[in-house]
Amino acid sequence: APPLLRPAPAAIRASASSAANGELISAHAAARMYRLLGGATSAAWVCCSVAALATYKPHRVLHNAIGVAQACTALPLVWTTTESLARTVADNGWEALGDAQPRSLNLGLAAASAWCAVTAAAAPAFTAAVVRTSDPVRYPMPLVVAALAVPAPPAL
Repeated sequence: APPLLRPAPAAIRASASSAANGELISAHAAARMYRLLGGATSAAWVCCSVAALATYKPHRVLHNAIGVAQACTALPLVWTTTESLARTVADNGWEALGDAQPRSLNLGLAAASAWCAVTAAAAPAFTAAVVRTSDPVRYPMPLVVAALAVPAPPAL
């Protein structure tokens, strides 16, 4: 068929139908957002892990490296959850997020995100009472802001 008469690719049709249905963003844009938030959450997680665990006893490099590595074992859960949700919305549209499994994943992601934000904001209170009584974790303010902002969209 001549170029002007070819059917529109599925992504374009999906975007057009999303706009026609009054949706604020297309399903594919939502999928990209899930992936972006998964990456940003991972970056914030690693930064908080390094800031808290690599500074505990600076002279114990191996001890601190093991602590950071252990803290980062949760990252594959973030990646697989956000990728699963991204594929669900990209392949099946917004309605598919209402099914039982995506709803459970979104709820788990929201709960984990909210808890991550709380623990980042209240790090001195948590760490002073548990292990670092004389030297509680105090994140730099930009890291606290990032740790609060990055998980906010899934939590909402």
